[in-house]
Amino acid sequence: MNILYKEYVLYFLLEQQNPGEFIEGSVRKCATIVSEKIALTAGHCIPEGISNNYPIKLYDNSGKTYVVNALRVCKPGDQNDDYAILKIIEGNFAKIPNGLALPCDGERYFVLGYDAEYPHVSHLSCFSGRFRNTKIYANQSFVIGSPGTTDGCCGGGVFDQFGHLLGICVSGKLDWTNIRQPSYSHIVSAHYCMAIAKEILK
Repeated sequence: MNILYKEYVLYFLLEQQNPGEFIEGSVRKCATIVSEKIALTAGHCIPEGISNNYPIKLYDNSGKTYVVNALRVCKPGDQNDDYAILKIIEGNFAKIPNGLALPCDGERYFVLGYDAEYPHVSHLSCFSGRFRNTKIYANQSFVIGSPGTTDGCCGGGVFDQFGHLLGICVSGKLDWTNIRQPSYSHIVSAHYCMAIAKEILK
């Protein structure tokens, strides 16, 4: 699984150096390709103060660079959301997932991300789990998964066994009652984010 779908998970290095000043750091943060023009990451991974037209560089594991803008950034506490919708500035992403799917209760999933709290590592790892919600709705912003992911998985793609993109992992950031150790993973639905992206781009 981690070999098959890693081409859809990119990374970025953007960090805030000072208020209003940003640099390329050394900590990798995941972003996941959703369509030819759109990628997603966790909102809390985007540095504070980034404007909508600020160019963010995404990299794939072969060294190719894509430049994107943030169409919308929602962080934990912003209406219980944690996502950033990124739009490529020129051209298209080279590879796109085999369609989107909605999470299903009890379904097994696979997360691609970095196995570290502050990931200086350069290779992706694969984590697996199952959805824990008793009911899942099409307009639901996030669902609960299994424990086991790390902060290095935030923004990483969540796939079903058929390679459909279900969403992105945001670790356990959205539910304040999520205090168990290890905490349950929260997964933001790709369908939910793409519906918002389409409204913005109308």
